[in-house]
Amino acid sequence: MRSIYHMDVENLDELQGARLAKLEERTKNALCQLDRLEKLTEAVHTQNEQIARLVVSLDTLSKTLEKQEARIAELERVPAKRLATIIGAVITALASAFVGGAVTVLF
Repeated sequence: MRSIYHMDVENLDELQGARLAKLEERTKNALCQLDRLEKLTEAVHTQNEQIARLVVSLDTLSKTLEKQEARIAELERVPAKRLATIIGAVITALASAFVGGAVTVLF
């Protein structure tokens, strides 16, 4: 015949076994979550490295673009300088012709 105390010990063992099983399941789930978080952390780290490389590339590209803009602006000024020179030459030629004609008529 079993005593009351013996039954309590068996129930306690079963209860502890159940608690241990739940604890092991929780531990297993926590480890899976940690593995996923580690993978996610690695992905974020890799992405940050790629973003850093992109920033450097964009900085280099921006500097190159600024140089190209300066060169284009200089090239755009060349025809304007030529046009100013041509207009100046035409005005000088007209003024010389006018002065030459006026001198011829006077003398």
